[in-house]
Amino acid sequence: MISKTNTATPDELKEALLTAAHKHLSNSETEEVKNAIVFAERYYTDQYRKSGERYISHPLRVATIAINELGLARNAVISSILHDLYDFKHFNESDIQAQFGNKVLEIIRGLHKISGLYTHNITLQNQNYINLILNIVTDVRIILLKLADRLQNIRDISSFPIDKQQSLAEEIGALYAPIAHRLGLYNVKTEMEEFWLQQTKPGAYRNILRNIEESSLRLDAYIDTFTHPIKKELDALGLKYSMKGRVKSVYSIWRKMEKQSVAFDEVYDFFAVRIILQDLPREKEKAECWNVYSVVSNLYRPNPKRLRDWISAPKTTGYESLHTTVKGPESRWVEVQIRTQRMDDNAERGQAAHWKYKEKGSNIRNDEWLVKVREILESPDKSDEDVFEETQPREFSPNVFVFTPGGEIKKLPRGATIIDFAYSIHSKVGYQCTGARINGKIVPIRHTLSNGDTVEIITSKKQKPNESWLSIAVSSRVKNRIKRALREHRYKEADIGKEELQRKLRSLNLQENEDYIIKLLKHFKMSSAVDLYVAFAHDTIDFNTIRSVCLEQPEEHETTPEEIIARSGSSKQKSDDYLLIDDESNINQVNYKLANCCSPVLGDKVFGFVSVSKGIVVHRTSCPNATELKERYPYRIIKVLWNDASREKQFMTDVRVVGIDRKGVLNQISKVFSDEMNINMEAMNITAHDGIYIAMITFSVRDNQHLSYILQQLQQNKMVLRAERVDSN
Repeated sequence: MISKTNTATPDELKEALLTAAHKHLSNSETEEVKNAIVFAERYYTDQYRKSGERYISHPLRVATIAINELGLARNAVISSILHDLYDFKHFNESDIQAQFGNKVLEIIRGLHKISGLYTHNITLQNQNYINLILNIVTDVRIILLKLADRLQNIRDISSFPIDKQQSLAEEIGALYAPIAHRLGLYNVKTEMEEFWLQQTKPGAYRNILRNIEESSLRLDAYIDTFTHPIKKELDALGLKYSMKGRVKSVYSIWRKMEKQSVAFDEVYDFFAVRIILQDLPREKEKAECWNVYSVVSNLYRPNPKRLRDWISAPKTTGYESLHTTVKGPESRWVEVQIRTQRMDDNAERGQAAHWKYKEKGSNIRNDEWLVKVREILESPDKSDEDVFEETQPREFSPNVFVFTPGGEIKKLPRGATIIDFAYSIHSKVGYQCTGARINGKIVPIRHTLSNGDTVEIITSKKQKPNESWLSIAVSSRVKNRIKRALREHRYKEADIGKEELQRKLRSLNLQENEDYIIKLLKHFKMSSAVDLYVAFAHDTIDFNTIRSVCLEQPEEHETTPEEIIARSGSSKQKSDDYLLIDDESNINQVNYKLANCCSPVLGDKVFGFVSVSKGIVVHRTSCPNATELKERYPYRIIKVLWNDASREKQFMTDVRVVGIDRKGVLNQISKVFSDEMNINMEAMNITAHDGIYIAMITFSVRDNQHLSYILQQLQQNKMVLRAERVDSN
């Protein structure tokens, strides 16, 4: 294994790596490792880091850690050699894929993605960061190699500037040490925790280390004194066993001092003794462990609050052991762990599930996956390729983790869209959301979020929630907020409609009262007054019906669309603009108007709505009001086709142009209309925010093909992100 100092030359590092490869890999795999070194040197040659070290030195050290300390094999070792290639812009992924395969490319891509995460606020949200990483990776080796990379960084910490040392310490303490803990990589975990403490609390680290060193001789003597009577009793019982005494790590001692608010000498379990029983049949294990407990507790007074029986009730991961804390000589507390060789082997082979009882609320599915990693590290007869294929993570979490522009992580349901994210910031942001910018690219509100996205919401004061948002949102909480906003909007419409009803009743010399409301509800078969008022706000109830219902003057008969058409067919000035095919006798005989809400143009699919007060109103079939009109008043719908004569007409339409805000934007847009197409713009309104402009433009076109051509021309401008037709309302 390479020394933890960084004085070795690249040639010495290559030799050390290849020695490890010969020891742990096949001859053919070792040759591929050699090829990876040659491949990397094509990019790393003559490249130096800011510290003055050759660029290739770090990847070689990481690869050696991967093979020697983490037990990884061919794909992981090659990936660690190549993982820094993304620092070079001329690096070509297809070269990696061709020479080393898809799996190596996938691993180094994953390492690059993790390295690009926004980690400025990591200490505030470390659990979310851990969950984010577990959801991003597609191969467990990505996590293991990232640990190896960070392990090498902390061993070479002196080559980093002071600010980088501090940020690395925060990242190690909040993110990578806990991951190493969960994986059961206790040597890695301990080294990382010691590094964090040494960097962030150097005074406390030095004091505890000095106390340990000063008391080491006395401690060895104390352990001998403590264990001697236990050994004597166990020998008398004829048991085969081994006994280990160990001092806990500096970090572990510091954490206990902080948590319990005690001095060094007052730490309960400053050191621990482990008793491991040998050569026991499975059926006798439990009884013999309790026999040993009896021996210990007869010799030393136990603390009943510190008894942990994981033999009678093993942890969910299978961890078995009997823990107790007893008061030894000099009234010092000592932790004693009692287990069999089988239990000890299982604990060492697994992730020692020990962390499970200290870390509550963990994601069980993540844990089941993580426990397999330790099994991989203990499977020397199985290639890492075979084992890792069996342990690929599958969407463990029902959540997705994304960043705000400020680096805060938001946890959302898997499948969440821009709308869900906007409402997670604030309801007002949700109400006014028009889209978002993800990693610099503008996306619509229905865009599905991916783990690690950085999301910036784009808003407009003119935006309002609509019914379609309910099918876009994933979170039930967000859907409820949208429904509430829609209800509030509906009540506002109802207020407007109520005023309109009152006005019409006054024109009949009537005052609004409950009787009239009941009559109208019964006539229109509506369930609530709100529905009635909204209908008045949309102007879908004609005055004659109100008069006949409220004055109880029955109409002679229901006015049919044909009769209304016949009554209004006096003008021929506009009759050739469209063709009614519901009754051919009415062709060229009927007055009409184009709906303001959707601004139909020649070529659009349209229908007619018969209104007594306004005649026939022509709507696009995609009009926002189309569904409600067809459902509520099917008897007022007539079929409409465009007449050839309408090709001589011009039609007003509205488009929205979204683009990058740069000097001369107004000129560029105007040029498309005036210089290239000779079209006059009737109106244009531009707003800009955070480097993005939104232009609303009104102009005339011949037909919908003409409109499509204009949109294509606008879209070709490299500063235009989106050009689309919009409804007037």
